Amino acid sequence: SSGYYKITLEAVETQAAQVVYKVTASGCVFSCTLLPVRCAVVLDGQAAGGSANTLTLAAGTVLADGQYDGYILLLDGGTGAGQAARVISSIAATRVLTVQANWETQPDATTTYQLLQPPERAAMAEDAAREVRFRSCMGVVTDLGDGTIKVYDGPDPAGANVLFTLTKTTVGDQDTWVRS
Repeated sequence: SSGYYKITLEAVETQAAQVVYKVTASGCVFSCTLLPVRCAVVLDGQAAGGSANTLTLAAGTVLADGQYDGYILLLDGGTGAGQAARVISSIAATRVLTVQANWETQPDATTTYQLLQPPERAAMAEDAAREVRFRSCMGVVTDLGDGTIKVYDGPDPAGANVLFTLTKTTVGDQDTWVRS
């Protein structure tokens, strides 16, 4: 009737366009639809170590302070595999990422990881793509063929202003569009 519940999705469910589940308790039925977002892998490697709520990135990894704050850290192999948490602090000098909650199983130097683009950034990229489709009805869209799309405010690029540019980045099988 009340409380917090954890839902663990199977791998195949995270690949679905939507996941619908139903909870029944004390005669009350609640349905919910999840819309999984595939997050691009921006970094992967083997950890140099870990603690209750941190992971030390592989030796030689270069980052700036705060660069990965808000990203999702997925432990995909070795000790602690299958866990994921949001990064709340990333420190360049030590290569240490601190996550929002303690790991159930503390990672160590056998742990492999993937750092994933935050879901809200993936959603922003989808919104930008929707805006391209909308704007193309009002103006013109040019594909430069090099992973860059320009959207103009009029039908003729020569006499129109560029509203924005989308640049495509591909990591693995995931395309991400960045608006500038």
